[in-house]
Amino acid sequence: MTSQAAKADGSARRSHVLWLAAVIIVSTLAYIPSLGGDFTLDDWPLIVDRPMAHSLRYIPWAFSTRFLPGVFGHNLWYYRPLTTVSYQINYVLSGPHALPFRATNLGLEVLAAALIYYLARRLGGSMLVAGVAGIAFGVLPAHAEATAWISGRTDLLSAVFTLCSLIAFIVNCRRPKGFSWGLAILSSVLFLCGLLSKEQAIVLPALMTAYVWVYGGADRRAALKWCLALAPSLLLYLALRHWVLGPGLEQHLTLALGFRLLSIGLAYASYLRMLFVPMEPRVIYDSFVLTKYPLVALAAWLLPLGLVALAVWSRRRAPIVAFGAAWVFIALLPVSNLLPPLGPLPAERFAYLASVGSALLIGWCSWTAMQWHPRSLRTWPAVCTLLICGYLLNAFAYTVVGSRTFDSDVTWARAIQKSHTRFQTINGMAGDCFARAGAAALRAGDLNAAREHYAEAAVQYEAVLKYLPGDTRALSDLHRTQRLLAELAKSR
Repeated sequence: MTSQAAKADGSARRSHVLWLAAVIIVSTLAYIPSLGGDFTLDDWPLIVDRPMAHSLRYIPWAFSTRFLPGVFGHNLWYYRPLTTVSYQINYVLSGPHALPFRATNLGLEVLAAALIYYLARRLGGSMLVAGVAGIAFGVLPAHAEATAWISGRTDLLSAVFTLCSLIAFIVNCRRPKGFSWGLAILSSVLFLCGLLSKEQAIVLPALMTAYVWVYGGADRRAALKWCLALAPSLLLYLALRHWVLGPGLEQHLTLALGFRLLSIGLAYASYLRMLFVPMEPRVIYDSFVLTKYPLVALAAWLLPLGLVALAVWSRRRAPIVAFGAAWVFIALLPVSNLLPPLGPLPAERFAYLASVGSALLIGWCSWTAMQWHPRSLRTWPAVCTLLICGYLLNAFAYTVVGSRTFDSDVTWARAIQKSHTRFQTINGMAGDCFARAGAAALRAGDLNAAREHYAEAAVQYEAVLKYLPGDTRALSDLHRTQRLLAELAKSR
């Protein structure tokens, strides 16, 4: 190797290290303020109040029971034992302290961002493409729910295992010596771990197929045949899931099927906004009234179809764009009302896996803009750099703000109050959070805080009754809260 080539190689290594360091540092800084938060919402029944989550002795129990058993009834089709095991490990190492749990979530988020940097490089992207993609992923405001909320770990774990499995697949496809059973088994095990963390990892075979379609070339048949190595993991997961949950979701696949199909375009519209337009995160999104705007719902179908068209058009022109568009389309399908929803859709944490594809697209767009050199604007590189940095800084700021929503039950409830949602169940939950905070303040002798929280609870119970005047539970809770407020007023 000549001295000039050695210098170039050394410079490339330094650039690689600097970009990767930037991805890790920026992704970490975005969530540092959220590390001081407490357990929130589902964290209590999942971890704090659940003795089975406090010891590794109960690992077999984690694999033989449903996620959140008895909390929202028996119609919750969640089987996520590996997430429960991760909580057990956290609890054994640090006890009932929220900081280590939150730090683990942050570590998974940073790891995912670093994996995206590596994935973009494996897909042929430049360091600029990979670096911007990793940073854009790490500071995406829609990640605040999954990262800053301990219970959001399901999405983090599943995405990390999915990325690792896909990378092992890509490395196997590009091996000069051909197929490797070792990499195939590793990828299959990682796929199983992703499924056992959250069911959304089920899209991995489709993502692998998309990769083969875009990059496969002459080895396409061999790579597709290699995908069959995932079959044992998939069958084992389905068998475990059926054993623990029994028949459930499959019995409701035709439930309101026409309504769900009509609303798919609208779900894509909401998710694409989260993925590409940095805005302050929201804890709840109200459903679109399809019966009032059916033509808008039909027009919104152009968005998922547009992703498919973009993937087809760019397959030869810009493979990383084709793969990114295909990733977004595939990863959003399970959470776009294609399957029977269990609650209000969409939710920001549901877009976590899809954001891998959007990050790749943002990275490529940034690189393309930097490559464009208009003659009339010699300062374009500087202007473009400022635009890219401004976009990322804006996303960073919204992420910092949004992550504080999950500091406590009260901060979450105040975000619900600010959203003016029409979902009575969510309003009732927010009211209960305020009422519990009021009771805690009362026990601590802080009458001013108690009055404030009980007043906030009353507002939320009134919101429930606004849409459901006959709700006896909300009416009872409101009367109890008003009585406590009256007693506190007399004690002044």
